[in-house]
Amino acid sequence: MKKKTRKKIYKYLDQVHIYGGLYCAAYLVFMGLTGLLFSHNSLIPTKFSSTTWQQAVSPAPGISHDSLITEVSRELDLFGHRPFWLQWADSTGGFHFQIMNPAANYDINLTAARDTAFVKESRKSIVNVMVGLHSSSTGEPPSWITRIWHLYAESAAIAAIVVLLISIYFWFRKSIKSKGEWLMVSGAALFSISYILFIWLIG
Repeated sequence: MKKKTRKKIYKYLDQVHIYGGLYCAAYLVFMGLTGLLFSHNSLIPTKFSSTTWQQAVSPAPGISHDSLITEVSRELDLFGHRPFWLQWADSTGGFHFQIMNPAANYDINLTAARDTAFVKESRKSIVNVMVGLHSSSTGEPPSWITRIWHLYAESAAIAAIVVLLISIYFWFRKSIKSKGEWLMVSGAALFSISYILFIWLIG
């Protein structure tokens, strides 16, 4: 490879490294902080402030429970995970389900006539929101809010991988020169790979 061509490639990789790093930096800091919260889950609040409200709804008659939940969620303008184990019909004909997203939990009780939804809304703290985003809570079906987050998270993760690969390339080209440095790098890589294989095969 000609020296001029090599210089252009280095310059291009350097720009990708800088701007890609800037793009994913906030995401990596965010994931690091929320990862620490998972490791110290006593810091994650479990008590939330709640309010109750009600709204008239008009789902189509005779539809399945899944369709009923989808229609009522749309009328209430709510999105989030809808655990199937928290869905049931009571002896009076009422129907109950829950919607969870990073910012709030909603306990929803439908009357037997399916014309009114009584909602208990439990708002979460900023810590819960961050933890929820870390675990990539989704809507069912996804809302525009979760679509934007997923797009950003995936693009930032890809940018981080590209930046890491370029960093390793620069490191090998410029920093690793002695036999001792090669042994240190090889040992660190071998430990990481071996530990992953151990967990996969034995742990």
